[in-house]
Amino acid sequence: MKCYYFYDCPRTGGTSFKKWCRDGNAKRIYYGDRKGWHHVPFKPRSEVCSLVPPNYNLWTFTLLRDPVEHTASLYAKIREHKHSYCANLRGLSFNDWITGPFEEDSKTSPDPWGFSFVRFYDPDTHNLEKAISNIESMDFVGFTERLGEDVNLMLRESGSKTFFNNRKLNSKARNFIVSDSEKEIIKRVRSDDYKLVNNFRTIRNLPKYE
Repeated sequence: MKCYYFYDCPRTGGTSFKKWCRDGNAKRIYYGDRKGWHHVPFKPRSEVCSLVPPNYNLWTFTLLRDPVEHTASLYAKIREHKHSYCANLRGLSFNDWITGPFEEDSKTSPDPWGFSFVRFYDPDTHNLEKAISNIESMDFVGFTERLGEDVNLMLRESGSKTFFNNRKLNSKARNFIVSDSEKEIIKRVRSDDYKLVNNFRTIRNLPKYE
């Protein structure tokens, strides 16, 4: 029998996907760890195997997102979060945040915040090539804007007969417009993340994020 492990990088569509799982649409899908923490940075397949029942075939996957939309979604989430870290950020505009705290936090923040794809997928050394290699070790890589389509594709490739029927995202990124100058800042700060996601866009024959 087959079971699944979802590497849930924050703000990539995992909430919608997990809600679909909880609604009874899928079984034997795991994410996070035994303590119930969902946004657990990458761990090797050998460690993930310890979370699933014995005698099951493991299928691993993750979702990636356009770094601009991902950054905007992080900002929107932080503004509504009750964590003490967020209190000092709620009054900042998006432009002030990405030119100040975000640039620093993308290098130093705890990985569960998901400020950097490279940090999430290589929590030990924060190395671009290692992060790409870790993702390449997974069975499937999807993209947030293709959530329904890609999860269905993943399930189909794994031989599942259960499919995803909710294409709606709980996205906070579309509440405001990111200016061209702000996009350029994000491209500079997250240059390695662009290389990472576009590597997998190329593998999937999808247009690169610009």
